Amino acid sequence: MSANTYHVFGDLEIPLEQIDTVALEKLKRSAPLLRKLEGADKKKRPLFNYQSAFKSWKIREVATWPEAQRYDRFEDELVGPSGPLDAAIASHLHYPSFTTKQRYNSEIADSTNCCIRLVLEKGFTSKDSFMFNTFQRREKRNGLKRYTEASKDAHYGWSNLLRREMHAKVEVVYGKANRERIEKTSRLTPIELCGSWEGVTIHLELAVANPLTPLRIIVFVHHPEHFYHNWDTETARVQDLKLNAAARLAGVAVDESFYEKRARWYSESYNPLMDEEETREEDVEDDAPPVHASSNDADERPAKRQKLLRKRGTGDLIQFTKGMLALEKAGSIFEFSDLPIKVTTWLDFEHDVGSLEDLQAKYRSIFEDQEEGSTEKAPELGLMGRIHRLVSRKGGMGGIRGRTRDDVGNLISVLDKYVIHRPGETMKRKCGNCGRNIEDDTYVRYWKTHPTYYVAHGFKGCHSKECEGHRQWAIPVDGSIPWEAGQEDALKGAQPVDRKKIAGYKSQVESGETLGLPTTVKVKCNTCGKEGKDDVKAEYDKHEPHYYLAMRRTCAACKKRITFLPADGQQYVTTKILWDRMQE
Repeated sequence: MSANTYHVFGDLEIPLEQIDTVALEKLKRSAPLLRKLEGADKKKRPLFNYQSAFKSWKIREVATWPEAQRYDRFEDELVGPSGPLDAAIASHLHYPSFTTKQRYNSEIADSTNCCIRLVLEKGFTSKDSFMFNTFQRREKRNGLKRYTEASKDAHYGWSNLLRREMHAKVEVVYGKANRERIEKTSRLTPIELCGSWEGVTIHLELAVANPLTPLRIIVFVHHPEHFYHNWDTETARVQDLKLNAAARLAGVAVDESFYEKRARWYSESYNPLMDEEETREEDVEDDAPPVHASSNDADERPAKRQKLLRKRGTGDLIQFTKGMLALEKAGSIFEFSDLPIKVTTWLDFEHDVGSLEDLQAKYRSIFEDQEEGSTEKAPELGLMGRIHRLVSRKGGMGGIRGRTRDDVGNLISVLDKYVIHRPGETMKRKCGNCGRNIEDDTYVRYWKTHPTYYVAHGFKGCHSKECEGHRQWAIPVDGSIPWEAGQEDALKGAQPVDRKKIAGYKSQVESGETLGLPTTVKVKCNTCGKEGKDDVKAEYDKHEPHYYLAMRRTCAACKKRITFLPADGQQYVTTKILWDRMQE
């Protein structure tokens, strides 16, 4: 503290030469309450054992879900707080996602989650910061819409309990949803800073019952996810400024230019407002999904940018995935289930890709020949590497041959010629593998050839442990409704797949692991002889002598589904052989 500075709180001081008379009077009006908060010794209170309480709370949380919805409300997907409860500063986020390598029984301070990674790398670690969410359960996009009032109350009650028990005098609140709720339920007094902290407004939270009792200082900032969609340099600078103010108030050290440095680095590797003459024509695709922008956004864009957007079609998508790829190379981790809607929509309509497994298969079928002798092998590319390569590849934006336009320019899915859409109709669905109920289908499709057959959407499991990481079909809950897989190969056929036949031959096979036989088998195309990707989940006839069950897949050379046989010439059986044997 110096005679030439004004002391706000903690380590935050403003040089007097930067404060005008009006600003100084405003700061002095809030000084008594700030001094009272600064002098309060919260450490005299006994520490609440939140780890033990969280174990008990998890059981109560699961019980708030109705029986019909409890199928995927697993206790081990509730994410606990992190850090010391008596830390000087708290980081308050919204809810955890499935973008993590530590999905079960984990805490919020998880560096494998791309959003939390930004919080930690800024300097707010679990060593000197208490970290918690408003909602503790892992959710997919829009997952909070499923919450019952009882479930919401349970989560609000837990997060409110943590806020009451934590000792932090400074709380960083991330995201619009958290801000709106705190503004609605708390008594806040705004304090505008000035000088080098111009643009930062901190909020003093007062006890609702006693407005003369200060509880803590709150600093509202953007949620980290914001910066995976928009690395605007000015927004990043303000984010740094607000977080730096919070750190000074609490007396902790942080990287004071963290967001701004990343924004500058990002803009150097990706300039979305590049001039038309700087754009390579090979990156431009005319027959791709148009960019939808509001009139206000369009008015603010430079004229050249508007012309370029009209010309490029998916120019924004190319640049967006390029930016996401740059972040992935810098260490961020992305999961398919958390991709932005603009990316998943494009993958679905262009390639009928609805899961990571679909993406891997599509990538191999397109690029396998090109990768011969190349250093850019598919296994070396991450999720965004594959997607960006699909989006920006020459000669058709990764699947134009599966897309057309109608007379008014609307894009048509490759499956549209095989299906009938039923607007306004919904279908109750379950996982085709484990039978657990999943979200209703509000985009119902039926097969034109067999109009009573529902066309199933593929999805990446239902987040149950037995389905995790595997592509499944979302089929009708009502077993009397026939269905067909939403794949072109299946829908262009004259007859639907015999599901009873599939179930029949499945009962005749066992996994290699169960039988003590090789689980990985090298295979080759029965038509052209080219070796394909190893069968890493080999199955065998459960009856001796346990012949290998030949698999069917799309051959990259033949461009159609073919039976793949063991490359070493070992004996095998086919599904037809097994089915015929059952019939006998």
